[in-house]
Amino acid sequence: MQIKCDFYSYRYKNWNQYEIDLNLNVFPCCHYYNEYMKTGKINERISHIDNNLKTNSLNHIFEEYGKVLNEKIWKNGKTCPPLCMKICQKT
Repeated sequence: MQIKCDFYSYRYKNWNQYEIDLNLNVFPCCHYYNEYMKTGKINERISHIDNNLKTNSLNHIFEEYGKVLNEKIWKNGKTCPPLCMKICQKT
């Protein structure tokens, strides 16, 4: 089973949609943003990334997201983030 992320361009290997909150924090998709809004905590998969546009560039944020959220990780049931497994489309 593999995850298909609708916020990621498989053709161009980059993010084609994202969420930015009022504090200029960038999230890779609405699901990570919604989790943050519900819990007040950034998901452990991306918590080490400085995702704020006041202190980091959008390109660098996406480079960092690309290291922990990508096609290879989504293909592997052991490394796929639980949030992605729970919510995202499975192929």
